[in-house]
Amino acid sequence: MSKEGSDNSFGISSVNMGILSVLFSIIPIFGLILGVIGIIFGIIQGKRTKNKWALAGIILNIIGITLSILFYIASFYILSNWGSISPSSINS
Repeated sequence: MSKEGSDNSFGISSVNMGILSVLFSIIPIFGLILGVIGIIFGIIQGKRTKNKWALAGIILNIIGITLSILFYIASFYILSNWGSISPSSINS
């Protein structure tokens, strides 16, 4: 039987969301949404019982959100300069 207050469900969910957020950060909107949901789960777990699951989940989700933002900026930059890129400008 489980003890009262030892439920880690939100912490484990936060870690899972963090892993998915990092993996799906290549598609910025998915990584961002998963990261925000995962941070919320990590905060909820941290308020219930402070444990390593909550901290690990929050850290992973922050990394996922950061990568999503970087991929968004990179894709915006590449798409905005798409017409000005030519093979001769790459080699020189």
